[in-house]
Formats: sequence, C-alpha cells, structure tokens
Amino acid sequence: MAMVDYGAILRVDGKFINKNENLFMDTSDTGYVCKKALHKDGKEYDIDGNYFVYAGDKDFLVVFYKGTYKVISNEKVIRYGWDICGDSETFYLDGLPNLKISRLSKEYEIDFYSWVEEPEDDYNYYLEYYGKKYADKWLRKLCKKKYMTLRGRGHYGDKTRPYRFLAEWNHNGHHYEVIYGLGIDPREETWDNIKNEYYGFRKDEIKLIDSWFNEKGENDNEN
Repeated sequence: MAMVDYGAILRVDGKFINKNENLFMDTSDTGYVCKKALHKDGKEYDIDGNYFVYAGDKDFLVVFYKGTYKVISNEKVIRYGWDICGDSETFYLDGLPNLKISRLSKEYEIDFYSWVEEPEDDYNYYLEYYGKKYADKWLRKLCKKKYMTLRGRGHYGDKTRPYRFLAEWNHNGHHYEVIYGLGIDPREETWDNIKNEYYGFRKDEIKLIDSWFNEKGENDNEN
C-alpha cells in the first residue's frame, strides 16, 4: 500500500485539478512555469519541480509544500507561512487577491503538555524571524487561554487539531481551493486506504475530502 507524509490537492471552480496525479504537480499545468522566485531577504528559491501544488499565474501564484505555502507575484515571494493563529486567518496582500487559510477540521482533541522552557525563548524566536506582530499574537494566544504568563511555567491543556489546512482565494474570475498538510494525497486509492486508519483524520475532514473525490470530473469514467 502506498503511504504518504504530506501532500496537497487543488480544486479550481469546483474541479479537482490534480486528482489521481503524482504527488508533485507539474508546474506547467498552470500555463505558467515559475523557475525561481526572489524572497525579500535576497534569497532565491527554486520553484519549478519542488512543490506539491501550483495554482495561479505570473501575477498571483500560490505554491504548497508539506504544511507550508508561498505566494509569488512576478517572481517575487510576497508571503509565506506554515501555521495560523486561531481557526482561520485572511491575509490582505496590497491589491492582490486576499488569501484565506483555515484549519481543515472543526473537531478538537485535548492534549496535555508540561512547559519545560521559558516562553521568552519562543517569543524571541518569533520576534526575530517573523516580526513583532506575529510574536505578540503568539503571546496573546497563550495568555488568552490562560496557559501561562510570559514568565510562567506549568502544566496546561491544549485543544489541538491535525496539521491540515484549507487555503482559498479568488483570482481572475476563478475560485481556488487547496487542502494541504499531513496525510493529504491526490491519489484516490491511497486516500481510501489511509483515511480511516492513519494520520488521525477527523470525521469532518474525511467527509470534505471524500466530497472532492466523489465529484465526477471530465477525466472520470462515465460508465
């Protein structure tokens, strides 16, 4: 049986684009091949061939790998991310399409942890790499749930969901949806084999992904 780690599936205007295709989508399927993209820190990323899903065009291209995404406009990375604070976040990108990222499941589990390091360490990490806005949001999330103060330690419970997300945006009259993260695979046979036994899929996740596979597309057998 084929097993997966992370992956991504793409739907445009309700059509499942990479159904039963290889895990790594062919970037040319968009009609636009982005070879490289320049990040604001001056680093150049190889784009072509390195991502599970490519969606968009030269003006607004979103690519996905494992639990991360990059937004690329005219061969420049204008946003990248790997997680969100809360159930859903919408990112406003200076005249470009708004990108909404939501956690795929609405069902929680309670996990318990013991905090063994000072929270300042994580705060300073986020401050350095993601900026004060993200670091403050992370801190407010902790304090709001009363896990601890900035200088506190302790044992706390956390409502958790699997590391899977739904990205949505509208561009040039088309509606894009991408489900990505742990255990996602575009191959229907693989999905059927793993959905009830591996990766901790919630019932609402299974229902949603099943609905994508069960919608008949142009390449499906009509008999």
